[in-house]
Amino acid sequence: MTKKTPSLRKPIRKPKQAAARKEAATPKADSASAAKSRSVKKDDLKIQKALYEIADAASAVKDIQSFYKKLHKIVGKLMYAENFFIATYDEQSGLLSFPYFADEKDEAPAPQPLTNFHGGTRYVIDNGKIVNKKIGTALMASGKTKLVGTLPQDWIFVPLKRGNKVLGVLSVQIYQKGIPDYTQADEDLLSFVAQHIATALTRARAIEAERLRTQELAIINSVQQGLASKLDLQEIYDLVGDKIQEIFEADTAYIQSFDSKTQSVYARYYVERGVHIPPQLVPFGPGLYSKIIQLRKPMLFGRAEDSTKAGAVIINSPGQTKELNESFLGLPIMVGDDVTGVVSVQSYKQNAYGENDVRLLTTLANAMSVALQNAQSFKAEQERVAELQIINSIQQGLAAELDFQAIVDLVGDKLRE
Repeated sequence: MTKKTPSLRKPIRKPKQAAARKEAATPKADSASAAKSRSVKKDDLKIQKALYEIADAASAVKDIQSFYKKLHKIVGKLMYAENFFIATYDEQSGLLSFPYFADEKDEAPAPQPLTNFHGGTRYVIDNGKIVNKKIGTALMASGKTKLVGTLPQDWIFVPLKRGNKVLGVLSVQIYQKGIPDYTQADEDLLSFVAQHIATALTRARAIEAERLRTQELAIINSVQQGLASKLDLQEIYDLVGDKIQEIFEADTAYIQSFDSKTQSVYARYYVERGVHIPPQLVPFGPGLYSKIIQLRKPMLFGRAEDSTKAGAVIINSPGQTKELNESFLGLPIMVGDDVTGVVSVQSYKQNAYGENDVRLLTTLANAMSVALQNAQSFKAEQERVAELQIINSIQQGLAAELDFQAIVDLVGDKLRE
């Protein structure tokens, strides 16, 4: 009998059986994919919610500090942000300020000219680029930046930009060990959110500026009303000096005039804690007032040690053996392109003044400058009228005299008058 040869073909599976086996073989992969998709959607919703909250905070802003606090809270929902600051740069005044600064190690730097800073914040302002730990470490190693304050475990500095213009810097930092470092995803997310924060910040600052402007106009109007009735130069200095001391709650206020022809400075008004120093000539060269005249721009310091480094002359406070002023704000009084003096307010408190104070003091200084010009014109006109009266009087007397000695006596008497 012939034996049957066994078949080499594999048994054919029915389509339904094959599909069932395939479905049974991939449940974990499908589950992981679905979970990832849900996670992505959840992150997207979180970001969308954050962007909505940022826009809403800008629309509802009542004061700028509460707006900054809301931004801090919003970013804190997206990543670790216990240490968080916002720095703003004013291109017109050249000042870098830290209006919001939450940090467990360091205190906020005082508003100062950008050129005084040499850390990561300055680098971001100058270059408009992100600085993370890797980039920051390399910049410090090369000497392009310096460590300012306590070195964190990790950090991200991102620019706040409108178009190509850098408005400021937003930063998050980690000091504590055990907290995971920031990831590339965190950096990308913070950079994305920063774009929306910059837009919201522009709007919020515009609202705040309008509110402050309304307050400033009320102050300026009250000063101008007082100036309108003053034609004596010293009365103008006294009025403005008293007003700025009141408005800025200054412990010390001074106003000085500057004569560019003689290079002389005259202290027209100087009051510290109610103690008046009589008007007097002061030397041109030493002191911050001389630097303000030379640089033709404002100077702002939040601490005595900073103003001392910049060249401040130490003057003991009344009844004290040391200088008590900490904060210093001074700016030039301008007439066109010419510096005609300096006005300054100082406080025993640190970091007492900021960008808004610079703007308000500038406006008041301009109002005073106009009043001084009017007073000087009036004084010059009065002197001119007096001179003409003397000349007419002499001419009338001369017309009636023919004796030489009588003429000499007449002119001598008039000159003595």
